Amino acid sequence: MANLFYKDFLILAGADFDRLTGQWVPIASVTWGTDTGKHGVHFLTNLSARYATADEAVSYGLTAAKNWVDQGGQASFRFR
Repeated sequence: MANLFYKDFLILAGADFDRLTGQWVPIASVTWGTDTGKHGVHFLTNLSARYATADEAVSYGLTAAKNWVDQGGQASFRFR
């Protein structure tokens, strides 16, 4: 598990072991706040890559989450 503050966003990344393939699956989420006090959370659920080690999967999760932030993914988020 890894935590990273990146451009005012909190990124959490981890890895789940896939017993069928014997490989590690990256998981990640991005959390942020707004000036109005609301918070957003986005779970990166489309990470289809698989890795031999948990560390590799976590590293990929961090990179994928940073890319989501850099591409403005939070701009399409709708608060409820």
